[in-house]
Order: sequence, then C-alpha cells, then structure tokens
Amino acid sequence: MDFKCPSNSSRGEKPRCTLTTECTVSGPVVCDDSPSRCADQCGYIKTGICPKYAGCVNGVQWFRDRGQWADNSIEPSPGMIIFFDWDNPNGSSGPQDGESDHAGIVERVENGIVYTVEGNSGDSCRENHYPVGYYEILGYGILNP
Repeated sequence: MDFKCPSNSSRGEKPRCTLTTECTVSGPVVCDDSPSRCADQCGYIKTGICPKYAGCVNGVQWFRDRGQWADNSIEPSPGMIIFFDWDNPNGSSGPQDGESDHAGIVERVENGIVYTVEGNSGDSCRENHYPVGYYEILGYGILNP
C-alpha cells in the first residue's frame, strides 16, 4: 500500500513538505507526525489503517500490538512506515536502545536501497536512503487496508 493522497496545494499554506508525490503536509514537520498527517489526508486514520500518534515509540507499539510490525531484515514496500533507532552516543538520541528515535515513509526500494521521505530530517523534510537491513533501521509498520 502506498500513500496516494490528493495534493492540498490550494490551501496556500507554507512551508510545504511533500511526503510523496501526491501527499503534502504543511507547517512545522516533526518526524513522527509526518506519516500520521499524511495518513490522515488519505483517510487511513479514520478507517484504522494507520495510527494517529505522537512519539515514535507509540507508533511502533501500535503496529506491534496489531501484528503489523516487521524488523529491519525485510525488504520493505512503498508506503510502509519506517522507524529508526539512531546510534548517537553523544547526541540527543543516545546510543541504540531498542526504542524508536525517528520515523518516515518508505518511498521506494531499488537495488537494495530503501528510499524514504522524512520530516524533521536536518530540520527539513527530505528524501533519504539507506541499505536494506541498515543497523539503525529498527523496523517497519505495515499498513493493512
């Protein structure tokens, strides 16, 4: 399942963060909020496909409680929510501890590389990429229609 939301470009809100080619989120973008806000535009929260959550740890727990969680050993599909556990001993997230520090949306996978769209990545919304199975990927939330 991929996020396929209509653009809300007519609202004139700025700054605009494009989470996929068709889903946009306006205003301040926090990493865990980005997938939730996009899911809300798609109607996925109202139908229970994706949680509305604050805090990456809560998002992970929602997917785990429903059996919709996969660890980092899989090759993800577009639209999955990707969760990270950063290894930053001297930074704000600290060393890896099994708790999610960051989240985004899987945009695509090509040649063993996971391409993501993440809010609050270096204080902006941007595309990033990681090898499949990268050690800082905690796992994936799987959206079930």
